[in-house]
Parts: sequence; C-alpha cells; structure tokens
Amino acid sequence: MASVAKHIRKLRLERGLTQEELAERLHVTRQAVSNWERSAAQPDLDTLQAIAAALGVEVTEVIYGAPPPAAVTGAVRRRWLITGALAVLGAAVLIYLVYLLAFSNGAAGTRRDGFRYQLGDGAYRTTVYTLTDPRTVEVELSDPSSSIGSVLYQDDKGCTITVSGLEQLNGRWVVTFQAEGALNRLGGRLVSGCYEERSGDSLSSFRVEAADGLSLTTAVGGQSWAGELADMQPLGRTGNDFSFYLFPSGLEDEPESGTASLTVEGLIDFRTWRNWRFWG
Repeated sequence: MASVAKHIRKLRLERGLTQEELAERLHVTRQAVSNWERSAAQPDLDTLQAIAAALGVEVTEVIYGAPPPAAVTGAVRRRWLITGALAVLGAAVLIYLVYLLAFSNGAAGTRRDGFRYQLGDGAYRTTVYTLTDPRTVEVELSDPSSSIGSVLYQDDKGCTITVSGLEQLNGRWVVTFQAEGALNRLGGRLVSGCYEERSGDSLSSFRVEAADGLSLTTAVGGQSWAGELADMQPLGRTGNDFSFYLFPSGLEDEPESGTASLTVEGLIDFRTWRNWRFWG
C-alpha cells in the first residue's frame, strides 16, 4: 500500500492542502493523515472513498494514481457489458420459452388440421350448446343452382352455414348445408347441425353426433312437411356438412318447382378450448 501513501501525499500537495487541512475535511487528526502518507497505517475502503471525496477525485485515482490504468477501467467496462448482455439474453430466452409453452402449443397442428387436430389433442376440451332460435333459408326448386351459397346462419364470430347442394337423388329432394367455423391455436367455434366427439378414452376414436332436437321443416305453396336427416359428415379442418331430405319418405309427388322455405331448428354451437397449462 506504499503507492496509496504516495498518491494521497501527491494529490494533497497538488491541491495546496496541508496535512492538517485534509484532516479537518476528513474529521480525523493530522497524525492520522501523516500515518497514511508514511504507510504507518492503512486506510480501509470507506476511508479511501472519503479521502477521494475530500480531494475531489475518483477512489481509483487514490489507489492507482492519475489516471487509473486503462486495463482496470477496460476490465470494469467489459464486465458490465458482459453482465448486461447476459441479462438481456436470459430475459429473451425466458420470454421465448414462455411463448413456446403457453401460446405456441397447438399452433402448427391447428394451421394444418384445424378442428381435426384440436379434437384429437388431449390438451383441448369440447363443449356443445344448443341454439334456441330456428333459422330459415329459401331455395328455388325450379333452379337449384341459384340457391347455392344461400345463407342459413351467420354471426359476427365468423361462423356460417350455407346451402352447398340442392338436388334430387332417387326421386327425393336433398339439401346439403356446409358449416364453416372460426378457430385459432387457443380453440375454435362451429355452428352446425352435427358435431364430433371422442368415444371413450381413445384420442383416435370419434363419433359424429346429430344435434339434439335437430329438425327441418319444408314449406312450399302454403303446405309444410317435416324433412328427414339424410347425412352427417365428420369435422374437417374448418367445419363439416350435413344433409336433409326436404320431404318425408313415402310422400308421393314431391313438389318439382317453386320456392321452398327451409326452417332448421336445434342447431348446435360446438366449441374447442385449450386448457391453460404449460404442458400437454
């Protein structure tokens, strides 16, 4: 610490201070200052900081002289830069891991297979609600192709049901509805006449279910008939199809022309929800 003694003396003299004047600034005795400058006593770190403040310099200048060695300041600077960089990197990694665990799970599968993926992934659960309001759409039996795209159901969530087919099969009128839902990695929603659910505990075993109370009523020229469910399709990526016979079996002379008003009751609101957890 002989160099410290020399630096204290040098800095004191450069400022024109006597040992007694420096001692007054530090609230110590002149003998204490003399002891430091002769290396008879060693100031501790707190005292070194007080000496530096009294002399108006950095503590490194009291210890190492003026100016502080570049190697020392460079090392301190590098240490802080490295520490800061590691902190930023650690925060970025943590944010990325949280994103992967909490938000990206299911994103790729949903983009690829939609409802099919979410139905088969145990991390998603499903709920089914029945819509209470009947829905009506008109179709033209005289010009079936003009009815394609007619809207039975539409909402502000992106769910639609439209007429995708109207034809006579084996002498019977059949209408096909196409249900399209909306979904993202957190879940989806589909309004349809049928839905799909797991059967048992197997994630690869499903069954298509008609909505409870699903029915179609056809009205033509002041008369009405109860239609019959013809077909139900499993969930695709964004929806599914379901079909009705417009008229009951055994009806002779089904109407061949005119405007048919189709009223569907018992539609369901089918939803998938991702469980909020960081695994699975």
